[in-house]
Amino acid sequence: MRFGLKQTVLATLAFSSILFLCGCDAEPITSMCWSPDGERGALDIPGQGIRLIGPEGEKSLTDVLLPDAISFAWENDKNHLLAVTEKNEKDWGRLKELIDEEEQTKIIETTQEILRLQKKYGSLKSEDGLPKEDSEKIETMMKEIRLGDVLTYMFSIDPTALATFMKENDKKADEWSCPVYSLKRYSVKKNSIEPESTICTTRRSIQEYATSPNGKAIAVACTQYWGKESADCLKLYPTDGGEPISIKNPESKRGSLAWLESKNWLIHLSQTGGNDIRSISADVVMDDDGNLLKEPKIMQAFTMVKNAGRIVCAGGDRIFFASSKVTLPCAPGQYEGKQSVYMISPLEAAVPTEIVPVTIGGDCKHFDVSPDGKHIAVMDMEGRVSLYILPQVDDKQIQELPFTEKQAELSLILPRFRNNDELSFCAPIETEKSDKAKADKPAPKGAELVIYSIKSGKSKTISKSWTTEVAPFLMKYVEEKDESSDEKQEK
Repeated sequence: MRFGLKQTVLATLAFSSILFLCGCDAEPITSMCWSPDGERGALDIPGQGIRLIGPEGEKSLTDVLLPDAISFAWENDKNHLLAVTEKNEKDWGRLKELIDEEEQTKIIETTQEILRLQKKYGSLKSEDGLPKEDSEKIETMMKEIRLGDVLTYMFSIDPTALATFMKENDKKADEWSCPVYSLKRYSVKKNSIEPESTICTTRRSIQEYATSPNGKAIAVACTQYWGKESADCLKLYPTDGGEPISIKNPESKRGSLAWLESKNWLIHLSQTGGNDIRSISADVVMDDDGNLLKEPKIMQAFTMVKNAGRIVCAGGDRIFFASSKVTLPCAPGQYEGKQSVYMISPLEAAVPTEIVPVTIGGDCKHFDVSPDGKHIAVMDMEGRVSLYILPQVDDKQIQELPFTEKQAELSLILPRFRNNDELSFCAPIETEKSDKAKADKPAPKGAELVIYSIKSGKSKTISKSWTTEVAPFLMKYVEEKDESSDEKQEK
């Protein structure tokens, strides 16, 4: 699953402590994921969309599809994709359908107070006479609502006042953002992706989603409170329709949502209290026949984790996760360091085993496990990919395979297993110098998508056209970065 090309962020305006909602793009991040059978891949291209890869590799690379998708993941077969799209909704009539009555009341009251103060003082700037207590009152009212919602409602009742408000903050009258997110299911054809149905539409940022092994439910994690990096709203959506079911006390981060196949258990992070400690929990959300329970049963947490990252279920009933080591009780600020990879078999033991320690794999935040649970690939913070054989029943230590490849530093494609034998990653290549590049500069680095076979020990290139077609942003990014460095040196 791929996470977070485009994030909605909160920035503070200079005139007061009111938060202004805006959109921004992060560093170039590309990702890909394979269908469960490994036959098809979905490749994400920043600012362009998704391309499909078939068994033939480069020859089967499709044109750009789903240009408005900001994240995607395969369902349980090669014929369906889930993807999140974002729309800037500025129609209050449609927007309020997604807002409960209590929050609507807060939005209306806040808007009316802003209009009252604007009319009374002519401005919301403290230097123009706005009293401190009124500024603090607005700040308090804005804590649990989005400014984008307030501006949308203001536009519906008084466009002139909105234009004045925006001008005071050096913004154009229509320069505000009110994002709405939709999770949709798409049917995947040979050379096309067709919309099939909408799972949910929400004002909350959809962080992560995963389909249950039996295909009867989709777990969706969202950010309920604006500005938080981790998701604290987790719901199950029945694939045949029906009302969603809420999961209590979630605290999921990107990559930390998975299903334990044999039991149809939902694995996620849960809130446990102070010191930023979280627990890995399993929720029984289905009965023995695979039908959704109206009230999920919360099991006891398997283990406490600190600074937790990705969670992967593979090899039957084994759960793999990245975390800093935790020894309870721990002091605030402790264990903020590098992450190891741990493994736990909840049906056999309640204590996790450290299988890839930081002393071997470096910071193991980014990893993937083969479907059979026999191999693990780890990418360190410098882009180097390492491959290990995981310990089996009688083994106690991992065994590193004679495989060392450096990933393209600017693409950030994480290593992903295509099947039990093949691992895909992004390898760097040298490209020809562009016309803009100076003679004394090295050629910009490009990248190509590579698949490595564990059995044969050989690699094959999936897309030789990576530099010029699939990732043109790589060269552009390097050139702009180099030019920026030269300007700073000249100054």
